[in-house]
Amino acid sequence: MKSRSWLVLGGAMAYLGGCSGQDRAIPIPEDELAACIRWISCIPHEERWPIPFECLTILGQDSLRGDRGTEARTHLAFAECITAAQSCEELTACTPSEEHHEVCESSWDGCVDDVLVNCADEGDRAVSIIDCGAAGMVCSEGNSMSSCGIEPCDPETFEPRCDGDLRIECDSNSDVVQVIDCRSEISYTFEPEEEPVARHGGTCGTDEYGSLDCVGDEEPCDDLTYESHCAGDVLVSCKGGRVARFDCSSISNGFECVDSFMGTDCAPRHFDCSPFSGDACEGGVITFCWDGAERRFNCGDFGFAGCETAESTGSGPPAAYCVD
Repeated sequence: MKSRSWLVLGGAMAYLGGCSGQDRAIPIPEDELAACIRWISCIPHEERWPIPFECLTILGQDSLRGDRGTEARTHLAFAECITAAQSCEELTACTPSEEHHEVCESSWDGCVDDVLVNCADEGDRAVSIIDCGAAGMVCSEGNSMSSCGIEPCDPETFEPRCDGDLRIECDSNSDVVQVIDCRSEISYTFEPEEEPVARHGGTCGTDEYGSLDCVGDEEPCDDLTYESHCAGDVLVSCKGGRVARFDCSSISNGFECVDSFMGTDCAPRHFDCSPFSGDACEGGVITFCWDGAERRFNCGDFGFAGCETAESTGSGPPAAYCVD
């Protein structure tokens, strides 16, 4: 049994099928949309990467606000940077410089002081930077990746521990102390030739094998035989030998618990489109997908003259942006 966990980004978790309409889509807050439009439109075109979906999934993820983990703090540091900027000039603090691009000449990621640099690919351009220091953390380069964390550590000697619902451990990839808020942890168990099983939420504790992990906090259960199910918008699963309940709407008010042939999981309420199809631009109006519903905005409403599209950095789908 193999388990993997990550912080979910908006509508990227699952597209299980179904239909709905744009008229029932969850509205996008005006300030978040304006911040994302500035961001995607101010970045130099040769570094095009952030389609509106990528930006809004970070700004619109409600669960980040109450998550005390290091990954959530990392995303929030980025979100706060782009929402505070009111012009392209002010956005330079949130976008890569030549010094950051140099990191990507020989690596997938890296650190410049306490700034985390994410690259489209080794030998390609930097696609984003996150100021770990601004979030009260350090940037650490480990043996296989770089990330923000509390402080450097040695995976061989660090003793993982619980602090209430928080799991505190030394990440062996980046050699830095990471904090995982088990209440909002998104994790999956992978079995050969089977669909992944979603096991979200819980608290910090000891699993059925005696290892420290995020586990359920209710009655005992068998991870191998327990059938996950929905109780309204709550995903009920067996996690580490105990039942865990996770409110899917805590990710975003556009999410619900879904039972399907692919299993039980949190997913967007709408499945009209996929963000991985890319953006479109016509007559100054950008069309993109977010939370499973097709969205449109007119660049003229935000002070721009029109829009254009460009290929994303790396292998991403076409990206649309506003132009003067």
